[in-house]
Amino acid sequence: MDFEDSPAEAAFRKEVRAWLEETAPRFAVPNGASDAEKVRLVRAWTAEKAKAGYCGFILPRSLGGRGGDPIEEVIFLEEQARVAVPHIETFNLGPGTALPVLMKHAHPEHVRVWPAPRCAARSSGVSCSPSRAQAPMSLPFVRVRCVTATNGS
Repeated sequence: MDFEDSPAEAAFRKEVRAWLEETAPRFAVPNGASDAEKVRLVRAWTAEKAKAGYCGFILPRSLGGRGGDPIEEVIFLEEQARVAVPHIETFNLGPGTALPVLMKHAHPEHVRVWPAPRCAARSSGVSCSPSRAQAPMSLPFVRVRCVTATNGS
């Protein structure tokens, strides 16, 4: 198995690394930061990634994603792990778990009316990761209800 980057992947890695080296230092969490400050920095970092197009890697562009390839997300996450950026894992759960399931199984009309800017980091729950549909949604905000369908759907 060949784990070397293809030329396109190497170019993407170089682009991401340069962007992270320039951008990430502004979002470093200071020692002794309060939880509120950490959350503020995570939201700001998420919004910055979204603004640069490094959010929602596999989400369709129509849902505010990058419309890209899963390997781009892997490369981004590898490079991001090399720098000090704020991180709260629960910010990734909703987009990484709930949105892909909803995209796959929801009625097309429901998907059509979802707010498109999934990566804009505008809501109180924010996420940004690849398969983490980089959406402004986190798991606590997802409600699921099972009902017996009487219309054959």
